[in-house]
Amino acid sequence: MINPKKKLWRWGPIDGRPVYPDAWYVGMTANKKMFSPGWPANYSLYKGDRYSFVCDYDLLYKNGKTIFAKFILNDKFFIKSYQRWQAVAKKFAAINSKITPANLKKLNKDQLYKTILSWYKFYANEFWGLGLLPEIANFGGEVLLEEIVKAGLIPADKFVTVMEKLSAPEALSFYQNEERELIKLYLVKNQSSLTKALLKHQQKYYWLLNSYHATRVLPPSYFLKRLKKLSKSQARLKLGEINKFPKLAKLEKQRIIKKYNLSRQTLKVAQRLAFCIWWQDNRKSYIFQANHTIDVILRELAGRYKVNLEDLHYYNFNQIIRLGKDGYKLSIQQAKQHKAYFVVEWRPQAPTRYVFGSKAAKIFNKYQSDKKINQLTKLVGQPVSAGVARGRVRVILSPRQAGECKKGDILVTTMTSPDFIVAMRKAAAIVTDVGGLTSHAAIVSRELGIPCIVGTGLATRVLKTGDRVEVDANHGLVRKL
Repeated sequence: MINPKKKLWRWGPIDGRPVYPDAWYVGMTANKKMFSPGWPANYSLYKGDRYSFVCDYDLLYKNGKTIFAKFILNDKFFIKSYQRWQAVAKKFAAINSKITPANLKKLNKDQLYKTILSWYKFYANEFWGLGLLPEIANFGGEVLLEEIVKAGLIPADKFVTVMEKLSAPEALSFYQNEERELIKLYLVKNQSSLTKALLKHQQKYYWLLNSYHATRVLPPSYFLKRLKKLSKSQARLKLGEINKFPKLAKLEKQRIIKKYNLSRQTLKVAQRLAFCIWWQDNRKSYIFQANHTIDVILRELAGRYKVNLEDLHYYNFNQIIRLGKDGYKLSIQQAKQHKAYFVVEWRPQAPTRYVFGSKAAKIFNKYQSDKKINQLTKLVGQPVSAGVARGRVRVILSPRQAGECKKGDILVTTMTSPDFIVAMRKAAAIVTDVGGLTSHAAIVSRELGIPCIVGTGLATRVLKTGDRVEVDANHGLVRKL
């Protein structure tokens, strides 16, 4: 379906299991109907609990550019789409809040089936159908902004900084919002009232470290532990930095536009791209809550139908719905094959296809390689957060290893996701195999103010933990020392 010899856009591998992102594929079909040409054909590839995604590179950016120009730069359509998204997100949060273990336990078999089906239809068609718009548009917005900036009189050594500043979101990420709210509690509340306030904060942000691999309910003690690491003066300083972030991002755009005499159109493209980057990131907060809901559903089904909960994470969601409807279960052999290799093939004009076992292994091996490459001493990638840093490499392939990262390490990974945040906050710089200007690593490294280079293609296969390197994110170079 996708020529493996052509240039591919890659996402991952990250920790992930099939049941969590399965709504994507229905969403991609709905998204194409609303925002043609939509996503190009793609594969989701699973080996055990590692998940990656591939599609044609040129077609992804071509489609993204068309969508950005057609829907994001169109003021009326853009405003209408975001207002609709706000309504969908609000409704989805309300639906999620009603799916609790206690509520599901009260339902009979038919009621449970209909509740699961209704929730999934809304999540797949409404949430993902609309929610995929900023993600694919970002690819096109990045290309369009780069073309405009290159056509201007920007010195070559300033190009990275200009792109970084122009594409920076002008609103806080959900992580920054959570941190700001937490610090404000710490500074305002006394010890007795802080305990009650932390419980409310926990109820709002219990999902913060969820992922496409697993979910957990964070206890109040998690948030209290974070606060205990800060003195009052450090807390005030951090709060000031967070509060200034949106204003500084906006001022930097205006300063660059004026300094290099860039057009109003350039500013509009930059602001819309920055907004879509923020929109895509904000979307994750709802995804993490949805993943919690998925696990609430799975636990109820596992108990009712005596199915291993771990196995249910390797079902697709239609199989989960069938389990709720008529007790359908994978055989022991099928579950074993799903866990070994599992591939999802999505095409714009065809039903989504699921492949597992040996057939999936053949497809997987066409598109993935983890062979080490020892002879290279220099890597080139896309700089997305300027600066230079030196340090010891810490290769982390899973956020479950985040605790291994030490203060000042150079974090090297395939790509980052929100559950990498613990390691990212300790890193002196970040280097990834995949990603671009709008990737998670790019967004967070700018928030943290550390150098970051993405899209090296080979970092995790060339570098090993303990290597001393220099990360020059002014020029996109990683050099072994």
